[in-house]
Amino acid sequence: MGCSTLDLETVDTNDWALDDPGERPIGEVREIRDEIERRVIAVFDGRFGAFDGDE
Repeated sequence: MGCSTLDLETVDTNDWALDDPGERPIGEVREIRDEIERRVIAVFDGRFGAFDGDE
């Protein structure tokens, strides 16, 4: 989806190969947005543990 971070050797990166939301109907854009949210949550859960609602 347009980020060129895969060339950074000292940074962990994931290539998610998402569809480009440009010029897509709003319903498809929302699906892409929701998929990004799921993946970001999974990354945080994997690195810091799942959020249980307590601070």
